[in-house]
Amino acid sequence: MKYLNKERLNLIIALSAIFISIASFYATYLQAKAANKQVRVMTMPVVKFDQGNFDGSTQKATIIFALHNAGAGPAILKNLEFTYQNKTYPDLDTFLDGCCAKEKRNYMKL
Repeated sequence: MKYLNKERLNLIIALSAIFISIASFYATYLQAKAANKQVRVMTMPVVKFDQGNFDGSTQKATIIFALHNAGAGPAILKNLEFTYQNKTYPDLDTFLDGCCAKEKRNYMKL
């Protein structure tokens, strides 16, 4: 017991308290980081694309293209392009001309 006097015991206790505080701070930091990631994932937008050729409410043949935000966060679409048979179209009108011009003309006559 010659090596363990009152001063050394106080130093060991103080260093242990500092080590425990650092470990506790690090654990809190990791938990906060994980919670932040979880919140970001839970509030992400999920944009879904729907298409069809019949409107059930009017009972008529109709070309339908729809984008829906199925996520919890806001979905802001800045650019949208359509691809059909490895060709890209900048808007819906040119896309319809490229994929189904005959059907578009017939539809426009109605």
